[in-house]
Amino acid sequence: MKQGDIVAALGQVQPTWVELAPGLEVMARPLQLNDEFVAVTARTAQACAEALTRDGWLCTLTTPKVEDMIYAQAALKPEPVLLNASQVNIASDAAIADHSKKLAARIGPQAPGTLIACGKSWVLTNGLLTHPGKAANYGFFSVSAPYKSANGAFRLWQPLSFVHNFEHYDYSQMLRLVRRRVGVELPSYEQPLAVPQANPVAGTTTSSVSSTGAPTPQSEPSAAGTLGERCLAWCIEEMAKHEKPSAQRIAEYHAVAMRNGRRLGITKGNHCASAQSLALVDCLVAGDVKPHEPRAAAVELQDDAKKNGRWRPVADVRSGKWLPSPGDLAIYDRSVPGAAWQRHVDRVIRVDGQLYENIGANETNLGAWKREWTPFAQPKLLGFVEYPGPPHTGGEAGSLEPEHVG
Repeated sequence: MKQGDIVAALGQVQPTWVELAPGLEVMARPLQLNDEFVAVTARTAQACAEALTRDGWLCTLTTPKVEDMIYAQAALKPEPVLLNASQVNIASDAAIADHSKKLAARIGPQAPGTLIACGKSWVLTNGLLTHPGKAANYGFFSVSAPYKSANGAFRLWQPLSFVHNFEHYDYSQMLRLVRRRVGVELPSYEQPLAVPQANPVAGTTTSSVSSTGAPTPQSEPSAAGTLGERCLAWCIEEMAKHEKPSAQRIAEYHAVAMRNGRRLGITKGNHCASAQSLALVDCLVAGDVKPHEPRAAAVELQDDAKKNGRWRPVADVRSGKWLPSPGDLAIYDRSVPGAAWQRHVDRVIRVDGQLYENIGANETNLGAWKREWTPFAQPKLLGFVEYPGPPHTGGEAGSLEPEHVG
């Protein structure tokens, strides 16, 4: 299921809420759509929280303390279903469906208001303030798990972790939110809980909500994450707004393109490079180092990267010498005899083993945006433009062990 469809479905599906404390309620179980437990990104979870903030309730991500409270009060605590990432793509539809089916079997028939402790949640924590561009997850309680919960009373497979970015999802990342009345404090082991609760993952809100629900002004939007991660978030939002860009929008992509130190001045044509260049221009903030100039041709992006020491040939990836990070650009050979179009470009979302998920414009005959998975063995793949940022140590989906010990 597409992440945008999950948010839209909240207009038709109403979660069942259970009281944890006066004025404080949580979803009785993680969200199910069409009887399937959905997997969500942190960004989708936040969007769902915003959609459910209504009728006098403030809805947010949970906290480790809320998750511990859920486990302590739950009427049912099924053992988590663990899938092996070395044997299955844990972000695939098949893995999500398989996990959901097995978990549902462990839960069995239950009354709608039964509080069930299961899955991992995206959570709020002050640690987000020192891990820009990262989301925090927590959960997968089990009596046989190796790690202690935040309160030390329980065991879990996923202690608080900041491994993943805002766009990561896999079968274990489920949607459970908390809501409270204005004036009721959000339970947290951290006092005060300083991370913005109104929009903690986007870093683009001009106001936040305090732990008691009172608006707290902020000076200006913040630039969360590395330059590449910000550009990636831009692309995902752009696809949601302009999946099939109009002629006017394509002209806006091209408007930023430079060549020989001046604006190129085109308004139409293949726009894969220009779209990624507008992402760069829109996301740059003071102190950022540009890996390339705004270009209308992917071959120019490749040339810029080589000059700036940012080009990573695909051989380095296939040999295990280097891996792309979220937000890096992938460059492909698209040369056809007699045609001017020589290259194609899209942007890396995440890495999973020998595959990477990517998003790009001008991907179809209609010039549309598209997300897809591509193998590093793709014969047309030439290499990557590395964006500045902290080094990436593995795929966002990861293997089973890093995922659970995060």
